[in-house]
Amino acid sequence: MCYHLITYVEYACGHQYPTRRHYIDCNDLNCRLSSFHNQSAHNCENECEDIMLEDQRLVMDVMRERCSSCLNIATNGHGQFNGTNENGGVDVEIGAETDVE
Repeated sequence: MCYHLITYVEYACGHQYPTRRHYIDCNDLNCRLSSFHNQSAHNCENECEDIMLEDQRLVMDVMRERCSSCLNIATNGHGQFNGTNENGGVDVEIGAETDVE
């Protein structure tokens, strides 16, 4: 039976992102989804199938850095780590209690 192979890239943070979806042909004469499906006269309804197998996953590339989502979480979008603003001050939630002397 035919299926789709989905290739992924995996980042150091463990997140995986799909890169491509490949159609894998089973090359079976009795598979209606295959390019090798029997084109000659036959009892297709009783002899053939058209069921796709479950998608298969394969990590093709492993990156040493974290993904863009994790980098954006780790920074405030301006290249500074969470907790500091662009002026180097500490970000505080509105309404949060602070110990200011």
